[in-house]
Amino acid sequence: LNLGNPNGSQRDDRARIRLRWYPNAMAELLPIALAKGIETDVARGLVREFSVVPQSSDIEDWPWPVKVYTLGRFELLIDGVSPAYSRKVPKKVLALLKAIIAFGGHEVPERKLNDALWPDEDGDCAHRSLTATLHRLRKLLSNGNAIRQTGGSLSLDDRFCWVDAAAFESSLIQGRDAGEGGDAVFLLYRGAFLAQEEDAPWAVPMRERLRAKFIHAVGRLGVSLEESGRYESAIDLYTRGIEADNLVEPFYQGLMHCYDRLNRRTEAVSAYRRLCQTLSGSLGVQPSGATQRLFETLRLN
Repeated sequence: LNLGNPNGSQRDDRARIRLRWYPNAMAELLPIALAKGIETDVARGLVREFSVVPQSSDIEDWPWPVKVYTLGRFELLIDGVSPAYSRKVPKKVLALLKAIIAFGGHEVPERKLNDALWPDEDGDCAHRSLTATLHRLRKLLSNGNAIRQTGGSLSLDDRFCWVDAAAFESSLIQGRDAGEGGDAVFLLYRGAFLAQEEDAPWAVPMRERLRAKFIHAVGRLGVSLEESGRYESAIDLYTRGIEADNLVEPFYQGLMHCYDRLNRRTEAVSAYRRLCQTLSGSLGVQPSGATQRLFETLRLN
């Protein structure tokens, strides 16, 4: 696919017809074009025209019919645009989408959704409410294939839906949190999962699981960067971690250690003081003994 040439195959009608015979090639090449910024408008147009399904479901730049951001914020995009609501925001409809994602996004039992969203209704009433809300959600998504309903369960179809939380977990499983491309993985985690749903107990397990995975990944890569002497990169990573969760003490320890190695002790002391203020203001506690001992070594040097 000669995406960079104005006279290339994508503008040749006969060549465009031949492209239909190479869906696998397009599924491989178009993500590369999008990642490298090569004729991105043309690449997105080919995706839509030929209904190309990417080989990986975690490519954020792909022109997904449905994109959902749940980390640090909730945002729904339909063909790249936020939906326009004729009246008020359909909270229950969006709650159904959020709950499907919170329960894993695949083969979520309808009974589980009924219990989460209509806990005070009996079985038949809850089922009718779910059916009506699902119909409204499919209409909102403008894609009848985005949500599959089989065997009493609901699933988001990975061919049409991209979810940042799922992409984050998938990237971690594939080891993309280290080496080239690692930044993109950590940038996916912009904050707690559905942080606005504080009164929704069904969101808590996913929120805590993703938070734990993020903390573990940042800590693992941070140590690796320190061991290889890449202190500036480690500082950037720890800072990003603190922006996502400012109560994780090991991130401050990492900052202090990196600043010390770079002879930037004023910044190391500032990191310690920021930690003290954060812990005192949020939890009413002081830093751990290990952090205090690290601070003392800075003062003694």
